[in-house]
Amino acid sequence: MNGNDRKIEILTPFNLALQWTTQVLFRPFDLEKWLVIGFAAFLSHLAGGTGINFNPASFRNRNHWDFRTTSHNFYSTSDHVSVWLILFVTAAVFVIVIAIVLVLLWIGCRGRFILVDCVVRNRGSIKEPWREFREVANSFFGFLLAVVLLFVVMALVAGSPFILWLALHHGDVNFGPVIVLGLGLWIAFVFVFALAWGLISQFMIVTMYRRRCGAVEAFRSTVSLIMSDPVPFILYILFLFVLSILVAMVSCIATCVTCCIAAIPYVGTVILLPLYVFLAAYPLLFARQFGPDWDAWANLTTPTLAVPPTPPAPPVQSAPPPPVPETPPSEPPPGSRSPYEPPETSTPPPPPQ
Repeated sequence: MNGNDRKIEILTPFNLALQWTTQVLFRPFDLEKWLVIGFAAFLSHLAGGTGINFNPASFRNRNHWDFRTTSHNFYSTSDHVSVWLILFVTAAVFVIVIAIVLVLLWIGCRGRFILVDCVVRNRGSIKEPWREFREVANSFFGFLLAVVLLFVVMALVAGSPFILWLALHHGDVNFGPVIVLGLGLWIAFVFVFALAWGLISQFMIVTMYRRRCGAVEAFRSTVSLIMSDPVPFILYILFLFVLSILVAMVSCIATCVTCCIAAIPYVGTVILLPLYVFLAAYPLLFARQFGPDWDAWANLTTPTLAVPPTPPAPPVQSAPPPPVPETPPSEPPPGSRSPYEPPETSTPPPPPQ
């Protein structure tokens, strides 16, 4: 229970996310819509982290790394090449790589809002949400760069004992208990920081989509919400961690079954699109339990797609009906809810006797 006596559930949004994923992708099945939403999911992945290629074979003698040998090799191979040319090429490659990464992050931030819009509005569209969420996506991109810079600074500060150890021992590293403990603490710091940012960024996206506000305001609102009642969010992040493991297993199985076709960019996203739509819908349905300010469907009063002659009814959560209140609730005006909006997580009152 939270401060407003509202019960926050973990499994109810999970069941509704499954039903809404079926509604979006299979009722009815539209190949063009599937491909467009798959492209939106592919764009959203560009805002993820970058992998680090760690090759143990690059270390000399496995547990002994001599920096002085590396420096000697550099100068010995540069006898016939200008040092300034090497520095210029290295700087140019570094700038080009950084520019490419920034462009991909910028596109990925826009893609995250496009994917949320496709899931919320039950449509496949790129152009319209690309223009509509330009300001909020740019704000999130700038905030993301600040977070990355903060993370780099904090990681350097946390790793300063290891750097100091290297300086004192002139680059000779023996991976003893002290080094292993230090690296373990540094990895734990990186994991906790990434976990916290992953949780906050999810609900920042929900807030910015719902309110069309800036990233700073969304960050403050999200942190305030989490700190006001952290228990549901702890359970949520643990449950999401288990889901991520299951999704990784399904992805590996799909990659093996399709002979690595699912590992091809965009193609794999299209093949595994139900997983990505579900992972986008689940945080939205979890967040809407906290009230209208966190309900991504709150402003959705009219459908953006043509309504079919007999649209399928949204899934309704099965639960025992509550007792009839003394004063019957007023009926909502006709047409106030979109036929594409998923049901409320609370059980509607029973019909009058």
